Amino acid sequence: VIGVNNINDANDVLTDGDLGEEVSSTEIGVDVGATWVTDRYTAGLVIKNINEPEFDLPTLGGDCSSLAGSALDSCNAANTLVGGGQFALSDTYTAEAQATIDTSYMISADGRFALNASYDMSSIQDPLGDEYQWANVGLSYAADSSWIPGARIGLRTNIAGSELSYIT
Repeated sequence: VIGVNNINDANDVLTDGDLGEEVSSTEIGVDVGATWVTDRYTAGLVIKNINEPEFDLPTLGGDCSSLAGSALDSCNAANTLVGGGQFALSDTYTAEAQATIDTSYMISADGRFALNASYDMSSIQDPLGDEYQWANVGLSYAADSSWIPGARIGLRTNIAGSELSYIT
């Protein structure tokens, strides 16, 4: 978190050693999946982070009384955002389990054109607290030549949180 009054000096603030506590955390996430395949149709299910690994995060905001300069400004900015409900102070992040179903159908008998879709079965939060649950649909073309590239067009929508959509 960088206070607005430091935004022009953000590069310097980000490279200074006075940003506060830095944390490194490593865990293993366990994923499992299965796919059913026929000549023209596939369907799959994957469950990510079954064991819901937990990661340490640096503490943002909190008691700013011992800080000065840009570190104090950043601490105060974090406390303002917490007070406004923008995000919560947390010292851990748990990668929640999430199931995704996906399917693909070969429109043409030669397999060059395919319609595919996927859907996250539940919404979860990323390490920054943003909620997401993606739904995707796309049409792809696979060339039968090393000189002609394949192509895909699709729509990707976050049906939770920001509710942003992307044309890909």
